[in-house]
Amino acid sequence: MKKILFLSLITISITTCVFAITPIGHWGGPVYAVTTSGAYAYMGMGQSLVAVDISQPANPTIIGQITLPDTVYGVTISGDFAYAAAGNAGLYIINITNPSALTIAGIYNTPGKALGAAVSGQYAYVADSGAGLQIINISTPSSPVHTGNYDTQGVVRGVAVSGSYAYLADDWKGLAVINITSPSSPVMAGAYDTTGQSFGIAIAGSYAYIADDLAGLQVINISNPASPSRVGGFDTAGRAHGVSISGNYAYVADFDAGLQAANITTPASPTAAGVYNTSGTSESAAVSGNYAYVADNSGGLQIVNVTTPASLTRTSFLETSTNATDVTVSGNFAYLADLGEGLRILNISNPAMPVQVGRYDTAGSSYGVAISGNYAYVADGKDTGMQVIDISVPASPTRVTGMSSIAGYPYEITIIGSYAYVAAAAGGLQVVNISIPASPVKAGEYQTTGACQYITGSGNRVYIGDGLSGLQIMDVSNPAAPARIGRYDSDGGTHGIAIAGDYAYLADHAKGLQIVNVSNPALPVRTGGCSTNGAAYDVAVSGNYAYVANLNKGLQIINISNHAAPVSSDSYDTSFESQGIVTAGNYVYMADGGGGLFIFQVIGG
Repeated sequence: MKKILFLSLITISITTCVFAITPIGHWGGPVYAVTTSGAYAYMGMGQSLVAVDISQPANPTIIGQITLPDTVYGVTISGDFAYAAAGNAGLYIINITNPSALTIAGIYNTPGKALGAAVSGQYAYVADSGAGLQIINISTPSSPVHTGNYDTQGVVRGVAVSGSYAYLADDWKGLAVINITSPSSPVMAGAYDTTGQSFGIAIAGSYAYIADDLAGLQVINISNPASPSRVGGFDTAGRAHGVSISGNYAYVADFDAGLQAANITTPASPTAAGVYNTSGTSESAAVSGNYAYVADNSGGLQIVNVTTPASLTRTSFLETSTNATDVTVSGNFAYLADLGEGLRILNISNPAMPVQVGRYDTAGSSYGVAISGNYAYVADGKDTGMQVIDISVPASPTRVTGMSSIAGYPYEITIIGSYAYVAAAAGGLQVVNISIPASPVKAGEYQTTGACQYITGSGNRVYIGDGLSGLQIMDVSNPAAPARIGRYDSDGGTHGIAIAGDYAYLADHAKGLQIVNVSNPALPVRTGGCSTNGAAYDVAVSGNYAYVANLNKGLQIINISNHAAPVSSDSYDTSFESQGIVTAGNYVYMADGGGGLFIFQVIGG
């Protein structure tokens, strides 16, 4: 099983100076987990644990966050600490004394994939997927110690503790009851094999309520832990993934059917009470007072008023990114192309706390974005073409016009002067006059031989990543008649390109980073290359380093001080697919697909 080593600071000694890069900010990603404590909700947002001020449920505000090495799948609170189940990175103990300044107190890297956690006394009980139940002594949070474990027959997805027993949602094996009287020697006490796949569990009195996927909500009598028995159930409309109990109601995170409320006054006969169909896929829920806080995956955090369970209504929500494919930076703002969600605008004046301030949902699939003045130009895919968005007020971006007539499938855009150069896949290079942003006009085109999807520009030249046809160098001194003046036929399939001085740096997919001397554009010559051990998708260059968005391998850092012999310096692995990257000042911004935006600080580069 893949494990992730998390380095809060990557440091490389270079002759007389020290180069360091550290992840300092993150925004976006799926929300799988949420819990509440007083006036705060703590949710997993991709690889970050986020503190949200919910003192005004109608206006939830992110006030703190900390980035972890893997996705946050579960979180629970005990005292001054949050215990985050961070997938392949194990259990992270976070000090939440100051919610606006979260800090890591301790780490225990479990052997499996941590999906959930519960705390009782001085022990944390971790649902560790295929590695079963892991029991960690947390009496000293800075030095958690493994105490015991129990390897179940299934895949442990959820855990709840009551008295001397840990109750496990054990996937296709249903409910497993573990006697934890002796934490160092836990033993199986009983089990009940449900008809579905047990994803989540909650305990109330003598009953275990199990979110049993397609089998809905299952109610199990656990008054005799050695012989649990089913007493009732409720067939929800979707796929039950999580459950929370409040008073006489069970609130089920029902995946594609939103939040379901069931009346459990009579546990043997739960009945439907109400439903709120969220915008994403509900993974878990926490209830506090009159509100349910729903971890809604791509739908972010949904806050639902449950005062009247028969009539659930949404009070507010916090959005997150679903598939960030490209990023560019201008001033204090980062602009994300978010595939099916359009253009997102994030305030990055505090890089450690990026905040979404605006969004415009385009009609197509937003793959690329470029900024010129007060306008964002979005490559919005087939049929919708290029969209022009007024961003003069970042909180209220508005569509000015669109250009659906662009041939092919607009994928990426670069702007030089009054022209937008669009990489349009099978449509080749499309040139658009944007001197009047509200009235863009096609100026010219050039049909490349490959998959024209990536593009950058410098002076009178445009450089195209043409897939298996490699690097195409275009003279655009006459935008109406772009002409190819050179080509470098790479082996891997050229994607993103960065230009610095006389060199083009190619993200060459399976062939990693390729460096090409383009001082004579008619005869580009490869000078060196470096494997990225992944699929190089995009590249940015600053100083002596190239930063490669390496798809499923995260960020790769390559020392390019010697163009003939570039050397891999270090890497930062993310949970999703790194697709776009840009540098600005001392920061690197990376679009990580479903993981959202990552911000790294560079020192001495």
